Amino acid sequence: MKAVASVLFIGVAYHLAFPSLFAESKTPPSNPQPDTNATPTSAVMQLASLPDPIANTLLAAATSPAFTTNFLALPDYNTISPPDTDGAVGPNHVMTMINTQVRIQTRDGTTLYTDTLSNWWSSVGGFSFVFSPRLLFDPYQNRWIATAGSDVLQRSAAILVAVSATGDPTGVWYRHRYPVDANGLFFADFPTVGFNKDAIVVSWNYLDIATEANQSTGIAMFDKNGMYAGQPNPYFDLGSLDYPTYGSTQVPAVTYDANLATIYLVQDIQDNPSGSSYLSIYAITGTFGAHQITQSSFFPAASAWATRANNDAGLGPQAGTAVRVHLVDDRMGQVIYRHGALWCAHTIFLPAVNPTHTAVQWWQIDPANNLVVQNGRITDPAGVKSYAFPSIAVNRFKDVLIGYSTFSPNQYPSAAYSFHACNDTNGTMESEVVLKAGIAPYYKTVQGRNRWGDYSATWTDPLNDSDFWTLQEYADMNVGLITTDGSGRWATWWGNVPVALPANDYFTNAWTLTGGQGITNGTVVRATRESGEPSHGGNTNTPSVWYRWTAPGTGRATFDATNRGTSFSMVLALYTGTNVSALTLKTNATGAAPTVGFSAASNVTYQIAVAGLSGSCGDFTLHFIQPTPPLFAQNPVSTNLVANAGENALLNSLAVGLPDPAYQWKLYGTNSIPATNNIAAATNAAYTIANVRATNAGNYFCVATNAAGSATSGVATLFVHASSAGRLNLLGGNGTSFWFQVSGLTNRGYVVQTSTNLNSPTNWRPIYTNYVSYFYTNFIGTNDRQRFYRSITNN
Repeated sequence: MKAVASVLFIGVAYHLAFPSLFAESKTPPSNPQPDTNATPTSAVMQLASLPDPIANTLLAAATSPAFTTNFLALPDYNTISPPDTDGAVGPNHVMTMINTQVRIQTRDGTTLYTDTLSNWWSSVGGFSFVFSPRLLFDPYQNRWIATAGSDVLQRSAAILVAVSATGDPTGVWYRHRYPVDANGLFFADFPTVGFNKDAIVVSWNYLDIATEANQSTGIAMFDKNGMYAGQPNPYFDLGSLDYPTYGSTQVPAVTYDANLATIYLVQDIQDNPSGSSYLSIYAITGTFGAHQITQSSFFPAASAWATRANNDAGLGPQAGTAVRVHLVDDRMGQVIYRHGALWCAHTIFLPAVNPTHTAVQWWQIDPANNLVVQNGRITDPAGVKSYAFPSIAVNRFKDVLIGYSTFSPNQYPSAAYSFHACNDTNGTMESEVVLKAGIAPYYKTVQGRNRWGDYSATWTDPLNDSDFWTLQEYADMNVGLITTDGSGRWATWWGNVPVALPANDYFTNAWTLTGGQGITNGTVVRATRESGEPSHGGNTNTPSVWYRWTAPGTGRATFDATNRGTSFSMVLALYTGTNVSALTLKTNATGAAPTVGFSAASNVTYQIAVAGLSGSCGDFTLHFIQPTPPLFAQNPVSTNLVANAGENALLNSLAVGLPDPAYQWKLYGTNSIPATNNIAAATNAAYTIANVRATNAGNYFCVATNAAGSATSGVATLFVHASSAGRLNLLGGNGTSFWFQVSGLTNRGYVVQTSTNLNSPTNWRPIYTNYVSYFYTNFIGTNDRQRFYRSITNN
């Protein structure tokens, strides 16, 4: 069942020209009342797509990317707490807008402008106090959008809305003031802002001035074109949602879609310790003058959470003091619509009964199909450390960055962030990175609470829509004793977090592959499509990386890509040509392990694209080969061995080819056919016969085979002998010398020894050693013919 809320249409804007009545005040923005605990009457359980359970998986193993540029945004001048940390980033500027001041800086942190928040809004007049500022940058139309509430608990309460006249925030702004209640009974608290292609949408909570109780939600849709044109009275539609039925704090999405007419809002609607906790989604459709707000399905998390701490106590521990930091409640923070999904994050209190700590919970929800795509938590499984006040951003690759504050007994309150890459496991976050470590304990109570927050800002960089910026709060150096209430100081800090892009993303930066065979690792994580690039595999959403290969020869070539890590579908496409917009397709394939084969021509250069199919991303391994038939570079050598003497025959060969060939040794005797006598298990380049026997004698050769063909080595004959005894053969002599031949087994050395006593076992001396067969000549004739000679071998 869907609930349809009534919408009122008012087309009058108030622009009071009174001089500024600003007087700085320490009165904090009011806290919204706890959300209703009534069970949703139209709850649609969407548990099938949720991981189980989320709360106990703190962070993925991967490391979040490091920050680069970082600098102080605004410090605490001890005028208002908490700061309500907010800001935005443009192509040339970084702008911070908090409860105390407004500062505009260059992207390297150089300050161009600083003023009080009230002075920045002073041109609209009619207020005494400004609070809860919000700031956006519209990358589609290069404009800045600001909003704030004014005059807490006063009949003059109003919503303030402003847009920049250009992309330069130091220039002209069109500012407007809209009183929220003509009867002076209610004021606007906790304004939030979003936009789409047609409208700037501001939502706030109507609180009773007398009781501070929630009454309803106000939602105004301003004509964006009229606002940007500087019209004095731009058209707007105003709607309201009563609190008993719909609760409070419906946060409009910042819509990164130039075509979407719907505005979505997200709300933490209900917390039920004994069951599930829910988000609610609203959709505003129609045109100006006929907008309709529809409450959609309720989305439960895998486990429940509490709205706030028991008795609204502070749960944030910190080093150096027992005083804890107040972490407010679980209201929704920043909401982004991108890639057909709503992305949002908020603080939750755990466990749901008697909470002891807080976690950051984040969501990706498909509003068109009422599905939770992923839901994760940044949490401490031990329940000691707290994470709070998150903001979320999503880039063009579906990478996610969440900035937040951390509270730990071992650390002062600090600024940090975590990253989720587009190919990370759903619901997980990579390791925490501390952007700015706290410097001292924080102790400064407001109305009895050691306030922090109430929110933060995280955005994608409009220069490349890849990198991130986050603005977070941390504890600055205290003033006075840390035990003194009021000594604490907060400060705010900007950090730029770049993400790695593939170096071979563009065709002109293709990586060169060489040779007839190779393997390389690559990624299409954050790959893009460039102008003129083909639709690989006929799919228009195929972000790719490029390789370049020149065939070393003519013949069949094969390329294949396989997943490395998370499984995803790819397109592997091969082209010829030198310009990305004028390529000729040779072949392509799709799947988790696509393979292409083709006839390559020698010295022709081929362009290879590996792409994510339908925008999917992940890491891969690319392998290529152009097979060549084997060729023996080393042939086995014939040898002589002695049978049953513990001698081993080693036959060596080596064949080269692509791919590396397989080997098979063969043996044949005098009457056998060589091809029919495979030797079992003899499938390496070298073959060893241990303890040779007479039956091992024969002719040996090796056959090497690969996909391109086969080759046969030379034949090596193994001669097996009964013994290794040497033999002497007297060949001749004369009056001065004689000579003889020494023979035996080849490939081994024989020594010639001489003695004057044939019967003596010890009177033999060596006179010459060599490998047989060889000739020996003796030139010493004196009494030499009375000597004895023998030849022996030691192996």
